[in-house]
Amino acid sequence: DNKEYPVHLGEVLEKQGKDEEALQLFTAGVEATPEDAYPATLLHRFFISRKDTAGCIALWQEITSRHPDAVLPQLHLVRAYYEGGAYEQAVASAAHMTEPDNDEGALYRNASLLYLDALETGRTGLLAVAREKPEVYASSVGVILAARAKKAFDAAAFSLAERLYRDAITVAPDELWHVVRLGETLEKLDCNEEALLLYSRVLMQAQEAPRTAALLDVLLLREFSKERRVEVWTAIQEACPTAAAPALYLRKAQEN
Repeated sequence: DNKEYPVHLGEVLEKQGKDEEALQLFTAGVEATPEDAYPATLLHRFFISRKDTAGCIALWQEITSRHPDAVLPQLHLVRAYYEGGAYEQAVASAAHMTEPDNDEGALYRNASLLYLDALETGRTGLLAVAREKPEVYASSVGVILAARAKKAFDAAAFSLAERLYRDAITVAPDELWHVVRLGETLEKLDCNEEALLLYSRVLMQAQEAPRTAALLDVLLLREFSKERRVEVWTAIQEACPTAAAPALYLRKAQEN
């Protein structure tokens, strides 16, 4: 019997809205081959896409208890704890994995430490994971650091947010949203010149980025002269002659 067929049937059933049947097939696929990433990924995504982290944790707990030596279910349990905000359980579970030095286990252990009394340890650990295997983990580490930075930003801990956004940009420099978020953070710290440069950089790279264009123009209106506003939009428009937003804001700057 091909063990993949029931898993593929589960994918079809999920698309048809037959969630219970799909879940049974995904679970059976993991139980049959607990070290196979494909059914494990589908099973995990099934819960996370429905924002059911409690259900995800409960099922991975059951599966790990039935397959105590299988590493992949242990990894998904650590990840589920992290995604569910059970950070202490994530750290403890990662420490008791069959392979405690597993890279993905380290990813979610260190991610959890960012939210406990060991932020610097978690931050350093995440940067090390990204540095050792950038092609695998750099993007994920950037997202994790940016998520923690946003929590700091929302709590008005702007200096911490700045540091974490800079880390996210270091490991994932092509993710322009990290750059935009850093710009917003720098505005809160009255570092308006650098924020201006960051927004301009994003617009020159992405060209059509309406939210960033709006942020830049608000900053120019609030903190800079009319001449500087015209100068900035002229430079961006010349660098991106086919983009609509820079041309629009340049006309506005020239009219006002």
